Parts: sequence; structure tokens; C-alpha cells
Amino acid sequence: MADRIHPRNSATDEENPTPHPHGPPSLPETPGSAASRPMLEKPPPPPEGTYVVQLPKDQVYRVPSPRAAARYENYNLRKHRRCGGCCCRFFCCLFGFIVVLAILIGIAALVFWLVVKPKTPSYSVTNISIKGFNTTQLTTSQTLSPEFDVTVSADNPNTKIGIYYEPKSSVKIYHSNLELSNGSLPVFYQPTQNITTFVVTMTGSVPLTTTLSSTLVAEQSAGKIPLVLDISVPAKLKIGAVKTWVFTVKVNCDIVVNSLTTNSNIVSKSCGVNLNIW
Repeated sequence: MADRIHPRNSATDEENPTPHPHGPPSLPETPGSAASRPMLEKPPPPPEGTYVVQLPKDQVYRVPSPRAAARYENYNLRKHRRCGGCCCRFFCCLFGFIVVLAILIGIAALVFWLVVKPKTPSYSVTNISIKGFNTTQLTTSQTLSPEFDVTVSADNPNTKIGIYYEPKSSVKIYHSNLELSNGSLPVFYQPTQNITTFVVTMTGSVPLTTTLSSTLVAEQSAGKIPLVLDISVPAKLKIGAVKTWVFTVKVNCDIVVNSLTTNSNIVSKSCGVNLNIW
């Protein structure tokens, strides 16, 4: 009796295929499988004489895109403009402050000038008496000890300004740039619209040279002996109840006398005044 043949369940065979006794069957190659095979293989080694350097991704510097580069440039430009604008505004404000301050000082000075109307005091030499010179001494003595008594007149023409003459003044008299004697002014206060006359006594010691002796003898014979009086005195101004800082009054007088005696007369005189306010 022949065996019964059962039909194959195609679906079951497809799900559980029977293993091949000599290994898995070879599958036909498809275009996709041939293309993907090189991706699974190791890359060929580099040729001799070359180096391969591997860096982590976080250390790789990339060139920014043109758009990012343009934004960065615009940001830097705006920042520079802001800084430049701040500096420009600062200097403009500083310049404006200085201009306003200068205008205010000018206005205050103008008001002071119009209200007080300050005037420069004047000085003059009214008399001079000389000791220590004579004809025999000029030819025989080796040292001169001249003494000058100079009468000075100080005129303060101001109506609202008084003058304080402070200590540490200096008065000197010269002949041909040679200092003959020196002294100092008295300390006093000169009120407004006042003329004060005072005598300054000056003494000194001068080595007598042949040149100086011959010059003085010739000038005394001619009756014209040029002298220079130099005065430097610290002073303060009083305006109402306010006193100013200490400044310096400098007086320079060119004097010509007819003789080097106690009865000498002034042939000519000229005085200039300079106020060193600062």
C-alpha cells in the first residue's frame, strides 16, 4: 500500500525554512548590497611618509559663515561707535564747562573793574643823600662804605583799595650794575587816596678798583652820576573788609645826581612800576 503524500504548507515553510546541510545558502547580489560593502571594510592604510592627526571635535576651529562674520563685524563697529561717542560727549561737556567757567570769570572781573576801578600806585624819588664818597677816598682807599638816604614818595590813587606793605622787602642801589648799598622799606598801611613819604637808609661795602675810581671821578667832575634804585616789596590789597593774597610790587628808578655828597641834587629821575599778582 502506497504512502499518503501530504501537501506542503507554503506559509509555514517560508516562516521556518529548513536549514541547509552545508551552511546558509548564498543570496544573489543586489545593487544595494554591492554598494554598501566598501563601507564595512577598513580604509586602506595611508601611503608612506604621511601623518594622520586626529583631533577631538571640540578642538576643531571652523571658519564662520559669511553671514555670521558680517554680524560680528557689525557688532564690533557698533561697539566702537558707542565708545567713540561716549568719549566725544565727555570732551564736549568738558570743553563746554571750561568755556562757561571762563565766561563767568570774565564777567566777574568786568564787574569788579567797573565797581572798584583799580589804579596802579606810583612811586617817585624826591631826595637823595650820599655819604662815604670823597675825592681823596676815591684815590687812596681800597674799600668803599657808601651810605644812601633815599626819600621815596608812594601815591595810592585808588578810592576803594588800601595797600598793606609787608615785611621782607628789599631796596638796592646800583652803579653800572655794581651793587653799592641795600636796605628795606618800613612796614605800614597806606589808605585810599593817600601819598606816603618815607626815607630808606641803605649801607654797603664795595671794593674800590682802579676802573671804578676813575669812572666815579670823571662822572663827578661832569656833574652826572647815573644810579639805579631797585625796590621789591610784598604787599596786600584791602577792598572793603576783604584782604587779597600777597603779591609783589617792583619799582625800578633811573636816577642821575650831580655829586656823591650829602648835598647832592637829582638831575633827572624816572620810575616804573610792575605788579606781580601771581
